[in-house]
Amino acid sequence: MKQFLLPASYSGQPTAVIQGEDYHYLAHVRRVEEHQIFSGIDLKGIPYELEVMEISRERISLKVRKIETRVEDVPRLTLFQCIPKGKRMDTIVRQCVETGVSRIVPVISSHTVVKLSDEKKTVKVKRWEKIIKEAVQQSGSPRPPAVSPVISMMDSLDYSEEFDLKLFFHEQPLANKGLHQYLFEESKNIALFIGPEGGLSEREVQFLQGNGFSPVWLGKRILRVDTAALFAISSIQILLLEKDAWKSW
Repeated sequence: MKQFLLPASYSGQPTAVIQGEDYHYLAHVRRVEEHQIFSGIDLKGIPYELEVMEISRERISLKVRKIETRVEDVPRLTLFQCIPKGKRMDTIVRQCVETGVSRIVPVISSHTVVKLSDEKKTVKVKRWEKIIKEAVQQSGSPRPPAVSPVISMMDSLDYSEEFDLKLFFHEQPLANKGLHQYLFEESKNIALFIGPEGGLSEREVQFLQGNGFSPVWLGKRILRVDTAALFAISSIQILLLEKDAWKSW
């Protein structure tokens, strides 16, 4: 366990009581002991030092000490991911935790094979939240990404105004502009749109371009949807990490 993700009910108190699945995880999976100290974070990414004060049959009491750290001024990356079939979305969600995505917005597009009722959409989101929690605790990621409710392509416009850079990766070279050029200007909130199996329809490409999304070419290789998402996120994050260096060339 790299760190423990405090429950959503925690809001800065000096102690936290752990019950339910979290209790089982700490007591029976991680086998923590009284007075053991380990790292933790809350849903906002604030780091803490946690000390086990008491273990009973159904609950664990933790002493919580906030760790003062310097807040990094890094762009927030939101992934709009058209839902693929099978368990590929599970893989993408886990990769989002490891690569530092701030938010995941699952999207139903015209080529989306999966058919979800409102009830199944809710179940899926809860599953992805559980995967995020597991990945955060295993990887030590500094901040857990949020998962938004499943939306339609058209509903993505509701998020559109909050971004200062919007990109979608595509298998066709639709623009004579590279990723470096898009990222050259300072952006605080970046949106990234990835299609499902079969990609985006021509109408959807026009929709995205008409609403401020700029195309980025994936290259001549045809990538699986989960590979495309990882490729796109990693490309952006590496360029942002090395931005000071390549801007001085």
